[in-house]
Amino acid sequence: MKEYKFLENYVVKEYWKMELGQSATDTLTLTPEIVADLTEIQVLGEVKVNLIWEKAEKFLMLNLSVLGELNQECSKCLKVTLHKIENESEFEFSQSVEDGDDRIKITSDLAVNLIQPIIDTFVTAIDQFPVCKKSCLGLCPTCGVNLNDNPDHKKANTNHFISEEVDNKPKIV
Repeated sequence: MKEYKFLENYVVKEYWKMELGQSATDTLTLTPEIVADLTEIQVLGEVKVNLIWEKAEKFLMLNLSVLGELNQECSKCLKVTLHKIENESEFEFSQSVEDGDDRIKITSDLAVNLIQPIIDTFVTAIDQFPVCKKSCLGLCPTCGVNLNDNPDHKKANTNHFISEEVDNKPKIV
């Protein structure tokens, strides 16, 4: 993976100095090449990363959201369709982090590494079993015909594990 200094050393000095409860926003734009390098996922166009920082008593709260698009193959019919990526996650950043703490370390020069929070938020937004539409019929299990394109398709009984006896009761062979 390449180095991305603007993500690895994102300066939070101005946010750390905010008053308790105060918030500030920032937006990052990631190119498809950066996203592919970080996640091994090919997106269509840029990915917007919105950051909302809120000052708490001894830490910074980050509400991180990602917005983008990618082509995914339907898990039922294998048709490639456009899917939106939208997700939001919260992370806490602190200058003192102990073992087992979920907070992310703020360095002594008041910078943070945003790579893992961005990857986590992005990857969890991707549907593991995408469908082209809710009513997708999928493929014929016998011959592979797309049933969305051929809704009247009749499959032949070519199940090689069942043979028909004379009384038409299936018999396992």
